[in-house]
Amino acid sequence: MEKIIKLDPNFAPAYNMLGYAKVETGVPDPVQAIAYLKKYAELQPGQPNPEDSLGEVSRYAGDDLGSIEHYRTALRYSPAFIASQTGLGDTYSLMHDVASATAEYDKALAMSTNNRDRLHVEFQKALLKFWSGKPADGMQALADIERKASAAHEPYSEFETQEAAALLAPTPKQQMAKLQQMDRIYGRPVDGMSESDHNLSLASIWRDEVRILVEQNHLEAAAEPIHKLEQLAAKSRDLIVENCYESARGYVFFGQKDYASAQDELSADPRSPVAIKRLVAAREMLGDRKGAESARLHLKYLRAPTLSGIWQLKLTARRLSDFTPDSSRAALSTPDSRRDLNFWPHQTSKECLRSSLSFRMFPCQRHSQSCRHQQIIALQSERRIRNIPVAEHHLPAQP
Repeated sequence: MEKIIKLDPNFAPAYNMLGYAKVETGVPDPVQAIAYLKKYAELQPGQPNPEDSLGEVSRYAGDDLGSIEHYRTALRYSPAFIASQTGLGDTYSLMHDVASATAEYDKALAMSTNNRDRLHVEFQKALLKFWSGKPADGMQALADIERKASAAHEPYSEFETQEAAALLAPTPKQQMAKLQQMDRIYGRPVDGMSESDHNLSLASIWRDEVRILVEQNHLEAAAEPIHKLEQLAAKSRDLIVENCYESARGYVFFGQKDYASAQDELSADPRSPVAIKRLVAAREMLGDRKGAESARLHLKYLRAPTLSGIWQLKLTARRLSDFTPDSSRAALSTPDSRRDLNFWPHQTSKECLRSSLSFRMFPCQRHSQSCRHQQIIALQSERRIRNIPVAEHHLPAQP
């Protein structure tokens, strides 16, 4: 991208992508990220998308007041720009202002024009119940949304909600039961879901099955989903599926106390709070303090009130029942503690809402080809940083 702007300094989309890249890949540089996005806004004056990008990246960097200001500017330019309206609710959620977050999400619901937008905003409201220390209410809300998504034949919204219900279930046994139920559902083609996204959904399910089995010390049982992931990665030649396979292998290596191999495989998934937790631990076991701190740095600048942010709190609290408003507020209270909040960073296309599926699968809620293309480019950049050869992978055609 930097080569592109040298050739054409007025190519606005490149500045948008660079702004996100500066907090998503390599060594995070939020100052440079904001500078690129301000240039993007300068090249597209009066447009909501640059302000929406500034709102999101400002939140990543911990500037919540700045985030709100940019989202409101985007809405002044385009009052129906639902991504920014939802973004306001997201930022207020991280500020632990439940009343304001609820009010902003309700405005987003009122302006939604299709089922998927509506279901996604409802999903964010359900996650807000976890952030505010009401996990039982959150689980009930997720069950209600799953039923609505099924009735509306919205497979992406249904998967989003099912995955949250699986990963936020109180016990490993309940988590595995939900994942196995999903395995049966997504083990065959799903109407309304593209083949590439279907592959990602399966990879996500199998990777989480491996992680839970390893955490329960069932290393032999993890061999089956690992084998499935290997076959799917080879068949699909999809870089994101391959990263799921690598991180699953990383969990197994970690369980076997092969920390050198674990850190290499886990580094394929630099936006996963769970993978990064293991990566930090593996590097510390190897005496690589600098590498461990570098991994933590990725978490510091990736903040959102998403599934993985809640999952990160769950890891810290150890039990879902430990969540209270005070504990979640404390977890968000300082820049150092914020480094533990991570999610799968969403890409720069704003024709869609941001996904709450974190690091798991789809680049964004809409699963647009342009978002997926950007996601693969970002992953290829990560591989180059790690000095791993970048093989040829299927890239969707740009729309």
